[in-house]
Amino acid sequence: MSEMENLRKSSDLPDEQATDGAPFVRIVLSDISEHQQVEQELREAKESLANFFEHAVLGMYRTSVEGRPLMLNPALCEMSGYASFEAVVQEYEQRPKEDLEINPTYSRKRFRREIEEKGHVVGLESPWTKPNGEVVMLRECAWIVRDAAGKPKYYEGIFEDITERKRMEKALLESQQQYEDLAATIRVGTYILRSKSNGARAFEYVSPRMATILGSSPDSLLQDGQSVNRIIHPEDLDSFLIANQQSIQQHEPFNWHGRAIVAGTLRWLHFESTPKLLPDGEILWHGFVVDITEGKLLEAEKAALLAQNHQLKKSESLGRMASSIAHHFNNKLQAVLGNLELINALPKGADPTRFLAMAKKGAEKAAEVSRSMLIYLGQTTLKREPCRLADCCKDLSPLLQQALPSSLTLEMSFPIQSPTVEANAEQLQQLLTNLLNNAGEAMEDRPGTVNLSLRTCSANEIATAHRFPYTWQPDQLTYACLEVADHGCGIVEADLDKIFDPFFSTKFVGRGLGLAVVLGIVQAHRGAITVTSKLGQGSVFRVYFPVVVEAVRNPPGPIVQPLPSEVFAPGGTLLLVDDDSMLLETSRVMAEMLGFTVLTAHDGVAALEIFQQHRVEIRLVITDLTMPRLDGWGTLAALRRIDPDLPVILASGHDKAQVLADTHPERPQAFLSKPFGLAQLREALGQAIVME
Repeated sequence: MSEMENLRKSSDLPDEQATDGAPFVRIVLSDISEHQQVEQELREAKESLANFFEHAVLGMYRTSVEGRPLMLNPALCEMSGYASFEAVVQEYEQRPKEDLEINPTYSRKRFRREIEEKGHVVGLESPWTKPNGEVVMLRECAWIVRDAAGKPKYYEGIFEDITERKRMEKALLESQQQYEDLAATIRVGTYILRSKSNGARAFEYVSPRMATILGSSPDSLLQDGQSVNRIIHPEDLDSFLIANQQSIQQHEPFNWHGRAIVAGTLRWLHFESTPKLLPDGEILWHGFVVDITEGKLLEAEKAALLAQNHQLKKSESLGRMASSIAHHFNNKLQAVLGNLELINALPKGADPTRFLAMAKKGAEKAAEVSRSMLIYLGQTTLKREPCRLADCCKDLSPLLQQALPSSLTLEMSFPIQSPTVEANAEQLQQLLTNLLNNAGEAMEDRPGTVNLSLRTCSANEIATAHRFPYTWQPDQLTYACLEVADHGCGIVEADLDKIFDPFFSTKFVGRGLGLAVVLGIVQAHRGAITVTSKLGQGSVFRVYFPVVVEAVRNPPGPIVQPLPSEVFAPGGTLLLVDDDSMLLETSRVMAEMLGFTVLTAHDGVAALEIFQQHRVEIRLVITDLTMPRLDGWGTLAALRRIDPDLPVILASGHDKAQVLADTHPERPQAFLSKPFGLAQLREALGQAIVME
């Protein structure tokens, strides 16, 4: 066949002839550019696939149906511990033919069963031992590639190294198991609670311990998110719900403790949880509950023991105080009675002045003990004003040095910037004098120094050990610390909690009220005092006063003296009211000596009757504060209803500032502090009558 015929045959074109019957050749030209483009795209796809195969992170393979490696990408070679595909093939060739495994420890039983039954394998996890002995976990997915007749040609698949994930899963399971074991053994019940946007609440996790604490089971609590509410004590339910609602609304930690009824038994429970706001607006609470019943019982028992111990100490202190007061007053009364007896025994015409003076001094000493007791009890409310503490101490330094024996020197150290406190100058002097007297006695006449220093400190720096009063707690950030330190004999540890008791002394019973008065003054200034001491090394007393920022208006000065007696004219009738007959008689004589005619009444009711009878001639009234039937305030009010302009003097053995601090609609013109003498009575009368 000629070349032309071959071309015709190959083009499958029909034979045609010219009109004259002569054969001719038809030449067909075809555009193959589209074909070439397809081939180009195919080549690029193959290259892309080959590139993906070479650089994929997952391991990829192709094996014969018998298991012979046909293709392995570098990721799978590295994953299985081989250097190259050739190394894998070499390993395969060297093994017995009946062993079709690429890795001897990698079982293919499940693989063959699944791929033959389903035509594919999904998520097969198996251990793989590398040539170096390292074991990794691989996850495999595979499928069968078949020919046109449906016969398996080869297997293809991918491997993923899940060793790290398996390690983390194992660690997570172990951690979860440890948590569950811990949750089952500790005394704290734990839970996870979800608060939904519609207000519903549901437990997502409840530990066995929590179920036990609540007298339920984990399943019951998981099914009912409101079950906790039903066991809360009815009297505490409102506070529980309010705290619950606030924690939800404000997304703040929930912290509550109160009573619950668990299996018919009263228990104390403490709930605490922390919220986590989720993107969908719901809140996840991780919390715990503790049964604190035992602690509450121990607290109550401890409180009872402390109260009992406090009562015993109080009884001991009261017994010592009563004995010492009797001792002091008996001594003073002995001076009064003894000197009065001596006056009676004097020969006719002898001068009794010396004995009268000693009797008066004894009575004044007794009154001083009474005033000190009032200070200790906090029943003095003298006016306090802002002052620079360093300046006050410097002004008092001459008097403070006199409080020490001549063998001792007072050394003072004050900061340049002195803290300002609200203080009463008279009480501040008394406090420092008593502390220095105590330091002087501790030095036992040995030469040396006593140090007085001042500094500013924070509330956190104030020690709690041997701090008085026991119930004191700081209520602001900054305090002035006034420190008195000596190098004396020191105080026994067991005595440190007693030294501020009235009349307590390590020397002998009934020593005095020095430190007790110090404590009373400290309390009146809203402060505290601490003491540290070592036997043979000395003691340090630190007094803490609240620092104020208010500017010093006027430095504390001397107390304003009452008007002198010359400003009033004596005469007229005076009504004297007191339920003590002896005091009534003594006061009557004093008033008569001052030029008054005196009417007397033993209580307020009798005073009103007498005033109604002698209203025209009575010029003023002096009434005691504490009386039966009608006290001084009641008497004052009743008298003013009858005569609003009537001058009245109120008399009492209680502290003046404390008595007058009471709120009453009527106020006296003057106040008489018992015991009083002729001079004090004259001054009070001067104040009252001048104000007529």
